[in-house]
Amino acid sequence: MTPHVVLTVVFGALSGLMLLLSGIQRSKRIAHFAAAVLFGCAAGAAWVDGFWPMVALALLGAWLAFAATEIIDSSWRIRAGLTGVVVCLAAIVLWPTLSEGSGGRLPCPAYVKEHVSSRLVAGLDLRGGLRLVYTVDVDEAIKDKRDHYYEDMRLELSKLFGLHKGDDLPPEEVFKKLREKVEIEAPRRPANSIHLRVKEGTDPAKLDDRFLERFRAELSYVRSPDSRSYDFQIRTAVESQIRERAVGQAREIIHRRVDELGLREAAISTRDEDIIIEVPGSDEKSFANIREIISQTARLEFKLLDDDTDFFGQIRSSAKEETLPEGLEFYGESAPVGKNADGEVTTRQNTYAFLKKGPKETIQQTYQRLREWVATLEIPPDREVGFEVEYRTVDEVTQKQEESGYRTFFLKSRAEITGDMIRDALAQPDQSQGSMGGWHVALTFTDQGGRAF
Repeated sequence: MTPHVVLTVVFGALSGLMLLLSGIQRSKRIAHFAAAVLFGCAAGAAWVDGFWPMVALALLGAWLAFAATEIIDSSWRIRAGLTGVVVCLAAIVLWPTLSEGSGGRLPCPAYVKEHVSSRLVAGLDLRGGLRLVYTVDVDEAIKDKRDHYYEDMRLELSKLFGLHKGDDLPPEEVFKKLREKVEIEAPRRPANSIHLRVKEGTDPAKLDDRFLERFRAELSYVRSPDSRSYDFQIRTAVESQIRERAVGQAREIIHRRVDELGLREAAISTRDEDIIIEVPGSDEKSFANIREIISQTARLEFKLLDDDTDFFGQIRSSAKEETLPEGLEFYGESAPVGKNADGEVTTRQNTYAFLKKGPKETIQQTYQRLREWVATLEIPPDREVGFEVEYRTVDEVTQKQEESGYRTFFLKSRAEITGDMIRDALAQPDQSQGSMGGWHVALTFTDQGGRAF
């Protein structure tokens, strides 16, 4: 039986015992009945895999059961029971840390390790190790935001002066004509400002309130007495948001890379625009690998699947079994490849490779084995292989999942969309009616990437 089923049975039995005692010992029936209710609720929490509600309810039930005994006086029992509850709770919280710190000499069940994620970490002052400090280039993030405003201003000005219509990016000839009427500059320093000047012979009244209102929410401005010059600047509140977001995103990226390396003892903190990573230990070779992986620049790309080519189907039919890594299997799936004359979606059968995670290896090691095998394949120069982790359900009751291995995707090498084409991205939980959860990601593109997706 799985641990949560065993605990459900145990707490259910304790609940029944307390109910029995409440009927036998009439003077203690209230305490016994309350303990029975708490143990029953703990059994329910264990059944739905609610670890911490189960622990809290079970400890409170044990406290009441102890208080209902006849040992010494009641006030002593209450205080001693409370002390015991606190000690037990602390022991559960520290159990995984003590197990790892003792090298496994103090064993801790996998069930507890999975549900107690917090760990006490011996810092660099006790164990020595690696300390890295990365500074986020916030000025560059502010400059990127300022450049978006600059492009929006050029577009709005071209429409104000009747040089262009619509919201699409105008050709360079339009901007050449615009420069004959206004000068607009986005200097390298300071990175938060835009200078605009209306040239002689051009009516400054064209820059009306509607144009200024378009940017007033996030840009402040100073206007010259003759209304021909404007100095725009990103508002302080907007700069603070950009700074917090840039540091937060960089910290999240580093956090994911640290998690992928399996560095549970690593500590990540922020100080202003600095991200500080501390990894206890003394393995210089491991430190060099950590430094290289964490310092890599992140890049976002969207690439299309090549569903017209069954690349791994050809590999399956031609590859010899001894050349395949242990645990590699091939599976088929239906892929949409277009529409027929009636407008119906047509599909074709494609093949992908799946490498099962070995019993004694991490998911990162599985990924590395699959990459090494793919590197031996003859892939066309305009194609590449992508990878994705797959999960399997290990408990039908709680729907708990764990990594089962990695699969492949056959991709076109050319990136249809890259990170520099995206102006903003916002992840939102799916709260639509009938939804089973999940997320939506809303992308706002620059003029280079398009207005909609």
